[in-house]
Amino acid sequence: MSRFTLLRVASRSLRAQDQAVRPTDADLLARFAATHDELAFTELVARHGGMVRGTARRCVHDAHVAEDVYQAAFFVLARKAGAIRWRGTVAPWLHATTVRLARKARGRVCPAPASCAETMSPAADPSTTAAWAESCRVLDEELAALPDELRGPLVLCYLKGYSRDEAAAALACSLAMLKRRLERGRVLLRDRLTRRGVTLPAAGIGVLVCDLGAGTAATGETARAAVAFATRGTAPPDIVALVAPTRGGFAVKTIALLAAAAGVLACGITFASFSNSVSEAPYPSNDPPPAMPAEAKSSPDVPSEALPAHAVARLGSVRLRASGRVERMAFSPDGTRLATWSGDSHVTDELTIWDSKTGRALRRVALPGARVDLLAWLPDGRGVALVRSDFTNHEPLVWEFTDEKAAKPEVKPRPGTVTKFVVQGAPVQDDEHNACYAISPDGKVLAIGKAGQLDSDREVQLWELKTGVKVNALKPLKGGVIHPGNCGNIHFAPDGKTLVVFTATKHLGNNKWENEQLVTVWDVKTSKEKVRFKAPRPAANPRPAVNVFSTALAIGLESGDTSMWDLTTGKERTLATEHKSKKPDGGYGTFCLAFAPDGKTLATGGRDHVTKLWDLASGKLVYSLTDHEWVEALAFDSSGKRLASAGQSGLIRLRDTATGANACPLPGHTQAVWSVALNRDGSRAVTAARDGTLRFWDVAAGTEQRSIPVGAQGLTLSPDGKTVLAATEEGKLRTWDRATGRETTPANLPVDMKSRHLSFTPDGKHLIAAGGPQVTVFDWPGLKVVRAIDLPKPGTRAVPGPVEGENHCDTAAVSPDGKWLVTVAHRYWFRERDGLHYGYAADGIVDLWDLATGTRTRRLAEAEGTFRSGTFTADGRFVLVGAGGVVFRPDGSAGETFKGEMNLLDPVSGTHVRGFEVPPAAASVSFRYSGASALAPDGHTLYVSYNTGEIIGYEVATGRARRTLLGHRGYIGGLAFSGDGRRLISGSHDGTALVWDVTLTGATAPRPTPLTEAEVEKLWQTAGRDDAKTAFAAQVELLASPDEALKLLSRTLKPAPVPTDAALDRIFTDLDSDVFDTREKASKELDEYAEGAVPDVRKRLEAKPSAEVRQRADAFLKRFDGPALSPARLQQTRAVELLEALGTPAAKKQLTELASGASHAPLTRDARAALKRLGQP
Repeated sequence: MSRFTLLRVASRSLRAQDQAVRPTDADLLARFAATHDELAFTELVARHGGMVRGTARRCVHDAHVAEDVYQAAFFVLARKAGAIRWRGTVAPWLHATTVRLARKARGRVCPAPASCAETMSPAADPSTTAAWAESCRVLDEELAALPDELRGPLVLCYLKGYSRDEAAAALACSLAMLKRRLERGRVLLRDRLTRRGVTLPAAGIGVLVCDLGAGTAATGETARAAVAFATRGTAPPDIVALVAPTRGGFAVKTIALLAAAAGVLACGITFASFSNSVSEAPYPSNDPPPAMPAEAKSSPDVPSEALPAHAVARLGSVRLRASGRVERMAFSPDGTRLATWSGDSHVTDELTIWDSKTGRALRRVALPGARVDLLAWLPDGRGVALVRSDFTNHEPLVWEFTDEKAAKPEVKPRPGTVTKFVVQGAPVQDDEHNACYAISPDGKVLAIGKAGQLDSDREVQLWELKTGVKVNALKPLKGGVIHPGNCGNIHFAPDGKTLVVFTATKHLGNNKWENEQLVTVWDVKTSKEKVRFKAPRPAANPRPAVNVFSTALAIGLESGDTSMWDLTTGKERTLATEHKSKKPDGGYGTFCLAFAPDGKTLATGGRDHVTKLWDLASGKLVYSLTDHEWVEALAFDSSGKRLASAGQSGLIRLRDTATGANACPLPGHTQAVWSVALNRDGSRAVTAARDGTLRFWDVAAGTEQRSIPVGAQGLTLSPDGKTVLAATEEGKLRTWDRATGRETTPANLPVDMKSRHLSFTPDGKHLIAAGGPQVTVFDWPGLKVVRAIDLPKPGTRAVPGPVEGENHCDTAAVSPDGKWLVTVAHRYWFRERDGLHYGYAADGIVDLWDLATGTRTRRLAEAEGTFRSGTFTADGRFVLVGAGGVVFRPDGSAGETFKGEMNLLDPVSGTHVRGFEVPPAAASVSFRYSGASALAPDGHTLYVSYNTGEIIGYEVATGRARRTLLGHRGYIGGLAFSGDGRRLISGSHDGTALVWDVTLTGATAPRPTPLTEAEVEKLWQTAGRDDAKTAFAAQVELLASPDEALKLLSRTLKPAPVPTDAALDRIFTDLDSDVFDTREKASKELDEYAEGAVPDVRKRLEAKPSAEVRQRADAFLKRFDGPALSPARLQQTRAVELLEALGTPAAKKQLTELASGASHAPLTRDARAALKRLGQP
């Protein structure tokens, strides 16, 4: 009998004794969460300790560290006992968590073969033992990375030794379904390991079964320690280091695992073919997949693919994703690396070195504001860039970017708009300067072309190339040429014998340029001119579309064709490359070219989003590829077998030139993600991108479930999460079944309706579709039109004169009570030039509507520019609008002007309540602007995204920033919350979506020791400050010591007192007393009722009391009914948020007590709302 079989028999024997009355893992965890029952947790450790310890030993090759991982896994289980809806068995969750913790722990030890060696022959040599240990570790990792429904059966049957009947019962599925999942799981595991070179013996996955029993003493000790950690937050420092979230928050970093999967599994288990279908109901598990650790960095520039702090999943890949548009690109001589220069005009400019096989970024160097005039690799493998600190500097540094020890180029802060004034009649100064550069193919010579303000012959000088110095410090060489005009562009031919010089294009004014440029061709050795000719002006965006090979010159034209020249004869022929978009507004033009190393093939790219490959001998098209937005950079590797293309989207594509196949396929979208949605618990996501696809995701696994070829602008999920709704690029409303991907769009939808933004009413009974000049209200789920609301005709505040275009509704939101609708719209029009639509947006408006009747009640705000968002606060009292403008009074007259990124307006009084304080941008950012916004369901935090890749969470109560989420590499155009408010998803121009844990718990790291009473008191005082960021940090600290925090809150936070009519009558009588002390005492007594007395005070003011009473009552209302919250009220708001985050029975009990206070008091309303979100009646 094999060891595997013996262990399975032993495992079943251990379970057989109490199978009939055995409580499930979920039952034990519920007991532990409710009462901290140590015996219940001890049973859990006894059941799964062997598996956890065995997994830890296989993944961490150090016995002491493996023991830390073993304990840490149960510490995490204890902490999350009441936070996850557990079902059946926790074994799969524990295995995945152990693997994740082991990854984190491995950074503390040197790898050495260990526990898995026990299954090897004693005679095995060290190298074999090491390989075997590594194989076991890889198998654990890939098993943990499988989707939930596939991982569970494998863990139970092959790590726990369960029979199939037992596993099916534990997973609450049928035996037939379990068998299907086992087969699918084995095949998927084999496929993933096939790419990682792992070979296992006939025992297959069974070799991982070990240590099924755990010692009684060790079990009890571990259970007691876990109980102490869950109740008091105490743990040994080594354990705290493991369970502490990376900068706050457990990160589910599965996408990095999937990107790394590779190898082979040779098992004695029969594998069936794997189907990608996800139509069968998945096993509803909360098991988190393992997280990739932060990579060890050899230098600050080595990028990490680990998830950012507070993110739980990345949907898509960061590989081959440059920041901003890619302007320059070049392969290393051996083809293993690809260098790119990319950036945008406001945030960052960056040089990146990529692994051309895997797409992984090897080095990123941010140089915001710098300009790169040349990017090249020298024959010896060194990479060189000519870098200027800004546009005005004409002496670039010759920077060896492959030398990580070399000093980085200095950069200057990005300038604003600089206007150069020229005095009329003053003589024009020539101001000759370096204008263009080229490096000889042997890497020894730098050619520099000159230019100036006057038309004059200019020299092209030759210099000895040297790195680490500016070009004016290089050693001059003999030779060079005199070009008849300002130099605009120079190129060496690949043989280094010929130099091609272009005259700089003259600007004729009114956005027009010369149509032709003089080209001179020179013999480098003799400095003699070979030939000259006038060629068409190259298309330039951002640099001229020119490339040289031997005796051939290719020039990309704005018409979309390519001009080909023979450099020996100066004769031209036209290659009909036809880079012309088929879309009416797509544009045209050939903007980049590249010769293959053998000169037989030419690659072209243009504004039609297409890369084309041409056979130059025949002039025939080999193939065309559509991948990008405007294609602006192309490069062949030295073998000519791969072609890299890139452009405005920042995505880099590597292609096999023989077939056009993707040489480095990556998961996810290929262009900017601009619309996102999550289901209620955040386990499923849908994203839409500029690449014209709609993608469904399993968030927990970080994997794509399906892709639908639909371009969508607006996106949402139905309240039950079963239906995906999208507003397509054509403005049509379409729907799909989320589980199967089957389209369910009704046939009778209005054909003339335009949709752009989709949302549901708070009660989930109606769908609001906004787009163009109309808002349509549908019933749900029938999708019958209830009413159509037409926006008013556009006016103009920005540009006097005839009004062009029509109003386009950007967003629409319904108040929490379902009575009111707020719409945000702007006037849109466009003009066409060179095949492109140039759109214009101005005259933003915010209107308030009666949802029941569809009638407009009033204009709330207007602006010369556009408002980017609009929604109600959680209590429905205020409207949040993005950007500044003019607020309108109820009588229709213009009121005060307001500015800023986000503002709070009172729709009843027509006043500006306050603006949000935006933290200053980094010094390297010249212009920061907001993108999307999303209000948390609990109403505490408004998250706003920016073009800088930041997501700033603003506290609505104060309008100040409380936290910042960093992880994207570009503009973020989509934000959405899960229904439970625990997860936030963001979609970015970097082509990825990130799912964030935005709970207080997610920001909390465990403490080795509880807070002292004095520390708790100090943090409580801090929580009442107006500084939202400091207060948030205090909340997080308090959450780390839950028992101590609860004691303080129980002592200091009491239900709002209920004012009786008799008490208020007496107080108002005393407010009118002739005795000053009596009036003062009455005012203080009234203050004790705080917000709970506001309605009654207003009612009594209607009786027209004396001037003294009115003065004191008005002062009371100003303190307790104004937009600014008092420190005490801020403390209450944050305390309720803290209690909700704790979510323990004791916390819920305190919330219940607070909910019994005065019904009008905000504290009472807050507590009731929190209990409702926690599922309490």
